[in-house]
Amino acid sequence: MSVEAPQGLAAMHKPLLLIYGARDALVRAEASFQRARALNARITGQFYPEAGHAPFMEERQRFNRELSGFVEAAMRH
Repeated sequence: MSVEAPQGLAAMHKPLLLIYGARDALVRAEASFQRARALNARITGQFYPEAGHAPFMEERQRFNRELSGFVEAAMRH
């Protein structure tokens, strides 16, 4: 089974966190986030100014801290 990204994002009823590297050469971070947010207001975005396409590797401590905080908050709701 596969779902197209716009339909999947629009149908999601759980909080979503999208993390972008502002220096990503492959993805236009702000435009990508705005498209996703237009489909689903529950989406939260984080932008890492010094990261490229792999913020989970480039800024792993910040990434892990923010991801853990997001998961903990989502589990409380």
